[in-house]
Amino acid sequence: MPLKKLYLDTSIISHLDALDAQDKMRDTKKLWEYFIDSNYEIFLSNVIFDEIMECADPNKTLMLNQIKKIKYSLINENEQSKLLVKEYLKCGVLTEKNIDDLRHVSLAVIFNCDYILSWNFKHLVNIRTIDKIKGINKLLGYKDINIIPPTMLIEEDDIVYDANIEYIHQIRYNHYEETKHMSLQEIIEQSNERAKKIIEELDKIKND
Repeated sequence: MPLKKLYLDTSIISHLDALDAQDKMRDTKKLWEYFIDSNYEIFLSNVIFDEIMECADPNKTLMLNQIKKIKYSLINENEQSKLLVKEYLKCGVLTEKNIDDLRHVSLAVIFNCDYILSWNFKHLVNIRTIDKIKGINKLLGYKDINIIPPTMLIEEDDIVYDANIEYIHQIRYNHYEETKHMSLQEIIEQSNERAKKIIEELDKIKND
């Protein structure tokens, strides 16, 4: 079975030494142990290194040293990824202010990753952003991609979740009040319906 392709954004690496976020730091370190054992195919991008190099020491050196511990493939932005960022901006996934987040997403999509791992709940790991990205990717013919936090990939017994269960847990996490009385099938249907509506809206924009 081929290894799952995981793209890491900068928030993952920064939480390896996040003393002010102990739970996230613990889960990220646990994830790093998986990576050292090569259970996944890891992708890092030039965007990550650009962001790290903007940090001051000792944080910059700490992050670079952690990266040296794992095996990864380095991917770089190209015309295709830049065009996809423009599509995301045009369709209102995020604003120009958060363009670096979209650069991460576009690279993961272009290079056919299965998952984007992120602690960025405000801009990336939330159902509204994910539904928009899924809708745009489907419209443009790109592979579907899941955006999840490390907690959706690991469990206390080191069990890797099924992809659908990961997505359900993510929805539960961000929309508990809305989904607490719904079955798993109802959540999946609701998510698919949202993605369908987004595709219809994008078609209208494209045809105008």
